[in-house]
Amino acid sequence: MLSSAGSNASVEALPGEAVAPGDCRACALGTRPLSVPPPLDVELPLVDDPQASVASVLVEAHGLEHEAATLRARFELVTAYNAGLAAHASVLHHGNRTLQRRVREGFELGARTANRLHEQAEVLERENTRLEDEAARLHDHAGRVHGFETRCRVQEQAATEHIQAGCGARGEFPAGGAAGAGYFSADGPHCIVHSAPSLP
Repeated sequence: MLSSAGSNASVEALPGEAVAPGDCRACALGTRPLSVPPPLDVELPLVDDPQASVASVLVEAHGLEHEAATLRARFELVTAYNAGLAAHASVLHHGNRTLQRRVREGFELGARTANRLHEQAEVLERENTRLEDEAARLHDHAGRVHGFETRCRVQEQAATEHIQAGCGARGEFPAGGAAGAGYFSADGPHCIVHSAPSLP
């Protein structure tokens, strides 16, 4: 590497023979020597002479711009449609939550009503059983009363027939009725009293 007289003293100066083409230290290190590239053939169009390729590119660019505008309009439409669907879904979700709450409240009310009716049915069933037992007891008591009345009538009829038969044999006549009445005869008044049987 060459250095001028005003260069830094730390830079090593190479001797003149080091820059020879066959004895270059840069070439020895593997660095390619610099070379000027060949000139390129470039054809520049005239200002007033538009090329067909540029026109087609412009047409394609306009078409792409129109397609991009169409896609943008469709995207805005889809965005608005999605926003409407989101709002409708929000309304439906709110309605579903309200309906679920009402259904839950109705179910709980129905469950409480069913439990209350079940308890009332159990109370009425127990009361019905008690009334059936009471009716059976009253029916049995009525049967005993009817039997007692029947026995009383039979005994009263038998006593009346017996008294009438005894009075007819003794020449007595009743003074005031059947059972428990006084009877008069030639020897004096006689009172015959019949006691009624006791209830069972």
